[in-house]
Amino acid sequence: MKPKKPLGFSSPILHCFFLLILTYGLYYQTFYNEWTLDDLKVLVNNPDIKSLSGFFENTKPGRPLREFTFLADYAFFGQSPFGYHFQHLFWHGLNGILIYLLGRKLFSRALPALLGAALFLVHPLTVEVVANISHRKESLSLAFSLLSLFVFGWAHRSEKSKRLILFLGCFLLYLVACTAKQNAFLVPLLWLAYEYRFVASGKRVLAITSPGNSLIILFCAGCSAYLWKLISMGGVGALQLHAWKAISRMDLYPKPDFIDYVHLLLKSWGTMLAKIVWPVNLAPEYSIQAPATWHEFPVILAVLTSASVLIALYRSSGQHESNVFFALLWCLTFWLPVSNLWPAAALAADRYWYAILPGLIYLFLQAIRPLFESHHKITAAVIVFLCLAFAAISFQQSQYWRTNALLWQRAVTVSPQSSVANHNMGVTLYLNGEVEPALEYLHKSVSLYPYKKIGYYNLSQIYTRLGRHSEALDAKHKMRLQPPWERH
Repeated sequence: MKPKKPLGFSSPILHCFFLLILTYGLYYQTFYNEWTLDDLKVLVNNPDIKSLSGFFENTKPGRPLREFTFLADYAFFGQSPFGYHFQHLFWHGLNGILIYLLGRKLFSRALPALLGAALFLVHPLTVEVVANISHRKESLSLAFSLLSLFVFGWAHRSEKSKRLILFLGCFLLYLVACTAKQNAFLVPLLWLAYEYRFVASGKRVLAITSPGNSLIILFCAGCSAYLWKLISMGGVGALQLHAWKAISRMDLYPKPDFIDYVHLLLKSWGTMLAKIVWPVNLAPEYSIQAPATWHEFPVILAVLTSASVLIALYRSSGQHESNVFFALLWCLTFWLPVSNLWPAAALAADRYWYAILPGLIYLFLQAIRPLFESHHKITAAVIVFLCLAFAAISFQQSQYWRTNALLWQRAVTVSPQSSVANHNMGVTLYLNGEVEPALEYLHKSVSLYPYKKIGYYNLSQIYTRLGRHSEALDAKHKMRLQPPWERH
């Protein structure tokens, strides 16, 4: 019998262990975090996570998969946030491992895949998801989306007798990903991209036409769905009101102008795109002010990036087994649901980029692939340096998540015009016994957004407890203010 070879540096098993160690080593301080952001309503005050019977009662409908994983955390650690981070970091580390394994398949080399996975794990835009337990929905959604992709590939490599069962398993994993967060509903686009990249044309199931034709079909289907929703909601006027409501927390426009919304939307895209390369001034809440002109840098960056993506998609659709086409479809799969092309979510948030980052990293690795071939040691050293720089920023950023006071003070510093950040800072200060500073932040919050009912409610409660009844009545009266989009 031949003796087994010892694990070498190029061993995938060793690389996977390294990625897990990197995850826990970089974010070990999160074990000492208090409950922050949405943790109180998602975990502490949620009966659904405290027993299996409570889970099935579903008294607080939300993200079933996330709540299911909390059952084990609660069984072992109760109301202590310390232990919840063991499982929480595991999902982030698992995503790094899956991104690494897919990278090996894309680039046929271990080193670029390993460095790309490390870049994902340490990138500062992932800190919000990693440091806050209630955001586990993001890491779970990505993990099961990736698992569905791997099973989809496994089905193509299997015997015909097993293929149907594996395709069914792939579909079930996709449904599980959607129960973590609905932004996974476009994951079948990843299956399509996988077939174009790895499956011969005669054996494909979804990719029955050329990549270019598929893009045209998808674009027409998307436009049809958008038009149907527009008509069903009441036309352009209703869309303008919907957009006005979506942007009201950041900058209350005097009238519901859809062109203003598009302008602001481009600025929000450009703002977050810049943070991918220069990830500083990160916070859980951003206030994107209305752009003064169409010549602002974030707006120009968003327009140029959008044009570049369209051109790259068109050109790569004609290339055989293109990594660029695969990576771009990856980015679009996870970006479109949070892009606010249909006003539906916050205009800017770090957590929205968690699932998009792997596609961007694959694009980056493809762009520098010639350098890996000709100067692999220098190229690897530069990426390692970039990982160290990002890790240092992430380590610092994760410290802001230690307490709510630190978190919202950071948010107010980054976005002083954010009504949400000022409100949450005020509530946090009041709970810490600092009444007068709390009132200042709450008043600033409602001055930035005059229709914030929860802000006036909290002011009325505080004034009542202080015995300042006239100010409490004034706050209660202002709670009845009707937002302008509801009056149209």
